[in-house]
Amino acid sequence: MHLRLHTWLIYLPHKLNLKLQGSNHHVLAFHDSIDAFKAKLVLWHTQTCTGNTVSFPTLTELLEDKPAPGSLVATITEHLFDLKTEFGRYFPELPSEKKKMLNITRNPFQRTVEEIPEELQEEFIELVNNSALKDDFRSMSIDQFWLSARNLSPFIAEKAIKILMPFSSTYLCEVGFSSILHLKTEKRNRLDLESDLRCALSKTKPDLCKLAQRHQQQPSH
Repeated sequence: MHLRLHTWLIYLPHKLNLKLQGSNHHVLAFHDSIDAFKAKLVLWHTQTCTGNTVSFPTLTELLEDKPAPGSLVATITEHLFDLKTEFGRYFPELPSEKKKMLNITRNPFQRTVEEIPEELQEEFIELVNNSALKDDFRSMSIDQFWLSARNLSPFIAEKAIKILMPFSSTYLCEVGFSSILHLKTEKRNRLDLESDLRCALSKTKPDLCKLAQRHQQQPSH
């Protein structure tokens, strides 16, 4: 019972980790996922303190509809409290100005001019009253939208792009290391990986027919 409980407690942040993987994510999506998980930790801790395990159906099944023992409740609540504290330390609340810029980047058409620094307010008004950009925001991804908005709103777009541009996780690095381990085995330890690694990590599909046409066939002798 305690071993299964320990495994279940470790599994809680694992589900969040899976959400943070992938090659086409930006910091806004990660910020939302982390904020949602931190809010869930508060909810779970509050519920578990009263012996309520409704948010944990697997645990409820383990208990076989019996009330959770006091020692079990204490173990779970202590773990959730420590996890909540650690997440608060590792992912602290953003400064208000930084948070405002995140919100503007996420959706400028839901923001007010009072949220914008004074030197950018006129540019912001031009942006939110442009019908073409409103249509672009509905049809484009968020990064494509801000690239298209650079001509009309260069300064706001630059700030938004700086938020979206940095790698929001080490996922791409981990994919690269995994590819290296797959390509450079013990028996191929002197292999020059540059070209092979580029092919392994590229999202472009090779035109095999065109590549084959460039090579002369080797006739039999």
